Formats: sequence, C-alpha cells, structure tokens
Amino acid sequence: MWASMLRVVQDGIRSLRSLPLFVNLDRASSIAVLGDVHGYDDVVDRFEQLAYEYSVDAALMLGDFVDRGPNSSQTIARVLELASSRPGPFIPIEETTRTQG
Repeated sequence: MWASMLRVVQDGIRSLRSLPLFVNLDRASSIAVLGDVHGYDDVVDRFEQLAYEYSVDAALMLGDFVDRGPNSSQTIARVLELASSRPGPFIPIEETTRTQG
C-alpha cells in the first residue's frame, strides 16, 4: 500500500511542477469548481464523476484538502492522482491562508 501511495505522490509532484504558474481558462467553455473538501475523499470522487459526466474543460480543486475529515491521506492522494492524469481537466490550487508568513 505504501509503495503505491508513494508512487501517487511522486507522480503528483511531477505533474504539479509541470503546471504553468497561471492557468488560462479563456477557452474553457465549462468549468467546475470544488472547494475545501477537508479530508473527505468521497467528495473528491463524486467531483471526478461529475466532471467527466458533464465533460467539463477545467475542474478546479481549491483549498483545504486535508484536516477535519476522516481520510486526509486518501484525499490528498486522490487530488494528486487526478492532477497527474493527463490529459485531464483537474487542476488543484492550494489554499494559502496557512502557508503565508
């Protein structure tokens, strides 16, 4: 299990590093946004289903991915897994209130 989790994290990090600093959504005709899942990986799974069901051009995952919920490690693994699925619409955006100064 840990080997597969490590692989997901490493792939996710590589994928995140390859993303541009700014994401241009001018050509996106449909955008889905998910915010603050707080460790509820089932919410991320449902968001993935809906993004594919509605064929969105961009699926932004904002903010608090961990804490509070029962599955923080699974949640961050799912977010990284979706971010590394290329081509794909999933773009994670870290919340910044706790990471700044």
